[in-house]
Amino acid sequence: MAIVVLSAPTTVHRWLWLISFLSFFMSQISLADELNLVGSSCGGTFNNTTDSNLYRSNLARLFSQKLYNEGGNSNYNNSSYGEDPEKVYGLYQCRGDVTNQTCQSCINSTIGDTLNYCNESKSAILWYDECVMRYSDRPFSFTFESRPALRRSNGISINASDLVTVKKALNQSFSKLIAELATSSELKFETVSENLSSSFTLYTLGQCIPDLSTEDCRACLNSAAQLVEYEKRSSRYLYPSCGAGFNLMNSSTDEPITPVQAPTSSGDGELNRRL
Repeated sequence: MAIVVLSAPTTVHRWLWLISFLSFFMSQISLADELNLVGSSCGGTFNNTTDSNLYRSNLARLFSQKLYNEGGNSNYNNSSYGEDPEKVYGLYQCRGDVTNQTCQSCINSTIGDTLNYCNESKSAILWYDECVMRYSDRPFSFTFESRPALRRSNGISINASDLVTVKKALNQSFSKLIAELATSSELKFETVSENLSSSFTLYTLGQCIPDLSTEDCRACLNSAAQLVEYEKRSSRYLYPSCGAGFNLMNSSTDEPITPVQAPTSSGDGELNRRL
């Protein structure tokens, strides 16, 4: 896909320009590039139309000149655009095991979905299976942030007779994963697998924002690991700063237990769906 270069809009047409800009990205996303949106959270409102137009213009330029152009080059990017009080801060992080092409496709999806989910908001976070994207009118703290949060679980429950065994294995896997991840490479991404029997394999996964300190990364992951639904075959808990989850897979068929679609939120609270 060609790099986007857009001329500056007039103040009067900034909003229409943003609509056209985001619509462009939506039109560029092929069926093969459509990725799974796990959930989203939007927050903050505009004081007046002028502020709204200028902020959206800065947001569009952040997308086009910073985040979009970096999507295929790096797993993580943290950028800003504009001047206070309408300055926009944004970042994306792709999962540590995805290709550059998949990372770029995920960034494209987040930009297009912004129009659908959070076009009236000054801050947003969109979680996908392959990446996470945030923007805000305030600088990111890069500490453990507990809101907003998302829990997504598969509706299939583990047999009651297996709960003790599975929970013990999960606790051990998460402990190993967190110990390795908190001091790992710049990606701050780790997976652990364990064969529970001849039929089932347990996979755990965790990732922190690279700018997070070792202490905050460990605290964030420990909290997320404690809030997954252990009684389900698959569950994850996602914060703005990190995420942790597990999948109990059938080894004989090699088919993952896929979590169901989660709801979205317009506030800063916890997103949670129990099935």
